[in-house]
Amino acid sequence: MRNLFISFIFVFCNLLNATQTNLNEKELIYACLDGDKNACMRIIDDDLPSVDECNEERSCILIAHIYMNANLHEYAIPYLKKSCYANVIEACFESALNYEILENYTQAYNTYKQSCDKGFMPSCYNLAMLYVNGLGVAADIKKANRIFFEACANDEEQSCYNLAISYKEGIGLKADRLKAKEFFKKACDLGMELGCKEYKIINAADFSITIKDHLKQQE
Repeated sequence: MRNLFISFIFVFCNLLNATQTNLNEKELIYACLDGDKNACMRIIDDDLPSVDECNEERSCILIAHIYMNANLHEYAIPYLKKSCYANVIEACFESALNYEILENYTQAYNTYKQSCDKGFMPSCYNLAMLYVNGLGVAADIKKANRIFFEACANDEEQSCYNLAISYKEGIGLKADRLKAKEFFKKACDLGMELGCKEYKIINAADFSITIKDHLKQQE
């Protein structure tokens, strides 16, 4: 399950600077977004704007993350869905993520698919993982691999890595060492450390095989 929450903190900080809040409120919100659950609960106890009152592109998402950091995921979802309906694609992803945390896998599947179909690759990766694990949908590793392939083509590094594993181990498709090597390298090139590690291992093994073949030819 891929979680983009940390990457959104910078965005929320910009939202705070554009929002009329006093210094104490801002300090509480910063603390909440930094993982202080007590700060989140203090904000919630002071009454947050309702779903009807929040702005789809700004405050709805911020309020949702306050609830998420307080582990009140069921309260975050309506705010995220409002933003999702307004075509804030990241909010669709976060809505699905909350459904998954709450183990409502059918809704998670439907919402990941919605945002994946709109081209949001982290949603595609999480959608594929639901197919891998048979959560909210019948397990289908071949379907998962197809989604990994499409997401990898759009530079989603974890999808490249998982596709490489499938080729390496022959999971849902024919084992292919060269394909595995290709996708490990792409994951590595996209900045995934595990991809780099696996690429070095498979590349070293290939080099070892080449040396052995060369020595045999010299006998």
